[in-house]
Amino acid sequence: MPLLDNKPVNDRQFDLFYSGNLNENRFTLYKELNPVFRWMPEAAGRMLIKFIGKLRLLYLLEGTFMLKDTPGENYIRFTHGFKEGLSAYQYGELLANSKITLCPKGFQSPETFRHIEALRAGSVVVTESLPGTRYYKNAPFILINNWKEGLQKVRQLLDDQKTLDELQQQSIKWYTDVCSENAVAKYIQDQLKTVS
Repeated sequence: MPLLDNKPVNDRQFDLFYSGNLNENRFTLYKELNPVFRWMPEAAGRMLIKFIGKLRLLYLLEGTFMLKDTPGENYIRFTHGFKEGLSAYQYGELLANSKITLCPKGFQSPETFRHIEALRAGSVVVTESLPGTRYYKNAPFILINNWKEGLQKVRQLLDDQKTLDELQQQSIKWYTDVCSENAVAKYIQDQLKTVS
């Protein structure tokens, strides 16, 4: 993934970005974005997955979706497998040109590469709860309970450019201080000093 300059959040083309595999943990996000599934009870959607079969249903649901009632352009795309969507370069370009990145749960864990990739690109992260580890302590994520709430938060943020700008600055600083290669190397060095 390319390391591109961090454009100011208000100069970015896309309001909202998500590109990734549609797995069962991400069905609730898909459901909130899909104009038909949005009205279906979650239990019915999960029954549909079991009835039709996961693999076949994922192909059926693959596609690009737009979040209506947001002022700008969005890039939201579900795929049927890991690394089945954008090239690393395209993915990096889109992250660096997006104000907000949606980070639904990974396949096995609530964590994904997308959390750190988005911060590195200067995009504001909206995510479900993450483990209470030192690594995520004070992270500038917008934490949500569910994706219905998450998309409401997105709409509120897009109407509040000052807060969005502040969150972008916090995200870039947190990445630099906690997640960057230099920050991780310093953390390891400090930990090694304690055992010497």
